[in-house]
Amino acid sequence: MFNWDFCMIQLNYMDTDIQQGIEGYHIMTEKGIPVMIMEPVKGGNLAKFNDEVTAMFAELDPNASPASFALRWAGSLPNAKVVLSGMSSMEQVEDNISVFDGFKPLSDAETEMINCIKSKLESYSVVPCTACKYCMPCPVNVDIAGVFGTFNHHAMYSNDGAFNWMLGEAKRAGKGPELCIDCGVCVTKCPQKIDIPSRLKDVVALDEKLN
Repeated sequence: MFNWDFCMIQLNYMDTDIQQGIEGYHIMTEKGIPVMIMEPVKGGNLAKFNDEVTAMFAELDPNASPASFALRWAGSLPNAKVVLSGMSSMEQVEDNISVFDGFKPLSDAETEMINCIKSKLESYSVVPCTACKYCMPCPVNVDIAGVFGTFNHHAMYSNDGAFNWMLGEAKRAGKGPELCIDCGVCVTKCPQKIDIPSRLKDVVALDEKLN
């Protein structure tokens, strides 16, 4: 058995319960393992929002970008030694540098607002799917939970590119919503009583609208 020099995990204020999440961070902290954080801006999804959420960030600082708060959330974790952020423009590079040049941890008020923003974003989900997968297996192999996860992701972040990529992966794997034959078998198994075939049609409609 070897000592760990550090551990890298995916973590941001929206994904505290995804993969290792915040629990993994705390476990490593308890064991004295330094943490490197990747995906602090969730692949760019925490950089741009609708007017309602943007206004909530502006209440905290009208001159700060939403992405800067995501970076500061990650950097405010005491055992976060490195925060890795992908950048695709000089503007993003400059914004990220400005965040960590004279870094300021989030205040209690800022943390509270980000928790409110997280709740607001989660409220945008349009299908109450818990990904329990009791509806599976689908007779025609539709990845019901995965497709609804993609649909809700788009409702929360309005990221057309991410929607096209995620749904495209399902379609290429032969698990896309367009395969649904409206048999209704899944509906009888769903604890949330979701009209699954109807909502899958909604995903198809969005796909057609965007493409």
